[in-house]
Amino acid sequence: MQAPELPPMEMDSQTHRSVAELMAQLSSADSITDPTQRDAALIDSLRTIRQELDMAQKESNAAKARLDNAQDVFNLAAHYLAGGSVPLESSRTEDAASSHHLHTYNTTKPPPLREPSRTKLTPKSYEESLEEPLPTNPILMPPTYTSGADLTEEMTSAHRESFYRTLLGISSSEVDSYIPNEKQPNLRSKAQLVEGMHIVEHWYTGADGLDVGAFRSKHKTWYTRMKPNTSNLGRRTGIHVRALAPSLDSEGGETVLCRYNKEGNRSIVYLDVGKVYDALFEIHTMDGHKSREVCKAKVDELYANVPDGQVKVFIETCPICVERKEEGKVGPVVRLEGL
Repeated sequence: MQAPELPPMEMDSQTHRSVAELMAQLSSADSITDPTQRDAALIDSLRTIRQELDMAQKESNAAKARLDNAQDVFNLAAHYLAGGSVPLESSRTEDAASSHHLHTYNTTKPPPLREPSRTKLTPKSYEESLEEPLPTNPILMPPTYTSGADLTEEMTSAHRESFYRTLLGISSSEVDSYIPNEKQPNLRSKAQLVEGMHIVEHWYTGADGLDVGAFRSKHKTWYTRMKPNTSNLGRRTGIHVRALAPSLDSEGGETVLCRYNKEGNRSIVYLDVGKVYDALFEIHTMDGHKSREVCKAKVDELYANVPDGQVKVFIETCPICVERKEEGKVGPVVRLEGL
């Protein structure tokens, strides 16, 4: 009997980057002063690191397969040393006509060789997996506001700080490094959204060294989120990826995580926790300090993960609205220069 042939080591055509190179790229991205360019560079760094993780996982799986096969050969060698006359059929061979037989003088079977893996789902690209065309409404991210309307730079900075202190209990300077709990579906860091895009884009292909079935099993909480668009989908379902539209602050094209709105006819984008303030600033502060209900209706037209509680905190910490409430004014606050 011939021992099972060891499969050749799979070599990836990509070149590995060292940890030092990855850290240098990350540090370079973090040092960019322009907020929009910095975010884009950091996301690019995350994707590069994600690729390195994928490559490492693939090589780890290949090494494990070789280790398993080597263990099988070792077991067979030990079995031969004990002698043999009892025919035992190898379970690794799928073709019965070419099955190997073992012979032993005793009745103890060696450890069975591993069964062939189960039937794999047919991989499809993300584009091929779409049952219907995605919505075509433009997807935009709010710019980073340092002032605007009736708020000076100092007031905006203080408001941003107060908002995140009240909402998360952290300083606004800590937001970029803040990692929300996975059980809080309305709060996501940039890294968590990149991971979400990775899951969506590989839902029908598999990734990280896993076939489609194993990949879905690993991310089984996404089954309901990946439901195709029908109607009245509700929160966190019908998730897909779209490219940002060009804007004054960006050339567009960057991939972002979205879901369908409740009517199922528009894409609305997920915001990382650092962008929530800017989104609400644009809707509330830049549009005349409208009521909570009006702001929430506008939020729901654009964003996938900004609940009423976040809108409430923003308005309750808005310096203009606080002043208006304290003075008992109904109309907008008018500031006269020089007084």
